[in-house]
Amino acid sequence: MTIRQHLFCRVLFTGILFIFLLPCHAHSGKARFHAVVDTDGAADDLRTLCMLLGNREVEVLAVTTSEGALLPDSAAVRVRALLDSFYHEGVPVGAGRAVNAPAPAWRAHSAQVDWGDTAAGDGNFTPAQALIAETLENEEEKVVVIALGALTNLYDVLRKNPASGDRIDRIVWYNSRAEPLSGANFETDSVAARYVLASGVPVTVVSANPACPVVVTPALIDSVAAVPNVYARKIAATHRTPPLAKLIGERHLEAWDDLVAVYLFAPELFSIRELNGTVRACELSDKSAAAEAQTRLTAILRGKPDSESRVFYGFPVGGTLYAADVVPIIDSAVARHGLSEWRAGVLTNELHGHLGIYATIGVKMGIRAREYFNIGVDDILVTTYAG
Repeated sequence: MTIRQHLFCRVLFTGILFIFLLPCHAHSGKARFHAVVDTDGAADDLRTLCMLLGNREVEVLAVTTSEGALLPDSAAVRVRALLDSFYHEGVPVGAGRAVNAPAPAWRAHSAQVDWGDTAAGDGNFTPAQALIAETLENEEEKVVVIALGALTNLYDVLRKNPASGDRIDRIVWYNSRAEPLSGANFETDSVAARYVLASGVPVTVVSANPACPVVVTPALIDSVAAVPNVYARKIAATHRTPPLAKLIGERHLEAWDDLVAVYLFAPELFSIRELNGTVRACELSDKSAAAEAQTRLTAILRGKPDSESRVFYGFPVGGTLYAADVVPIIDSAVARHGLSEWRAGVLTNELHGHLGIYATIGVKMGIRAREYFNIGVDDILVTTYAG
């Protein structure tokens, strides 16, 4: 290849990369929910985070930690390990302040759940208040705050700058009971909860319905394990090993914080009560809704079918459709790298005019950028300095 041909190829695959990543609003793949997730490190939070991270309709802008199942610093180490295990190193994590509440009975087994390699991180985290404030300021869209623990961090943000509430679309908070307020997420920091609920920012309080619980059963974990992605595999692996496997066998685990994700995607399953002008409470309406919620948990993990295709109903992978030298690698490449990467590579090389290594490298660059930040095709702007 001559220098001129090499430069031409660099410009071409850079342009193709830009096309793949440039916003295209006529058939936008933008997320429906631009979210900050606040967690206290409980097992149901792990399930919820996996569902949200694995669904392209949610863009997780940041994750912060509050006190509850674990202390904030301990939860932050586990969240960082989880994100890094999915190669989402670009999703920032902030640690909240401790409030010195009594430790819940489930802290011991929460500390045993395997979120990932906790030894790999440095343990230094941005304060949660600062990270939430920065995210609200910089995000173009209004932000949904998904609160899976105490409301300490939101309290700190709103106390320091009440106007930042204007950047919040709504807060969706899991708490055991909304009327009257009770439960661990409220009692860990009741001052914060009362302040946030009175702040004027729209809040939806999601609660489990004791009359129709959504029990986490071995059958549910089996259905989760059948979903072909890393997020589902993580849930299945953690729930098939101690300490969660024993709790499932005892029918102790239920969908609690997970119901926040179900509410976001299937609000029709919930009965809703308006508590005042900005606060409403909801819970699963009946046993039929609870049964459907189990199905929705798996559906959220699976995501929309063919979410990246606008012309094809499923991208073709049949051997008879490909050149003879490509056929032998189709199955192994899809198994190793996923259908999304295969699709992007095939389309890029078709546009490129031949099967080229630099076009393939360009595809991988774009996919890695999306993976790093865990974002969709319409949520990244690329500046290139290629020749």
